[in-house]
Amino acid sequence: MSLLVFEFYLQILGGKVVNDVTALRVDPQLAKVIVKYQVQVILMFSKNSTSLTIT
Repeated sequence: MSLLVFEFYLQILGGKVVNDVTALRVDPQLAKVIVKYQVQVILMFSKNSTSLTIT
């Protein structure tokens, strides 16, 4: 998911939590967005750097 989508979700839709299934490995810039909006974050584990959660 792109940073623009996350920013839209947080700023316009009023999101309160970011659930990142890649644990910030795919786009480390997402951490800056999380800090900017002061929202909670869930970092999930995946065996590879894709967002695919089915093994």
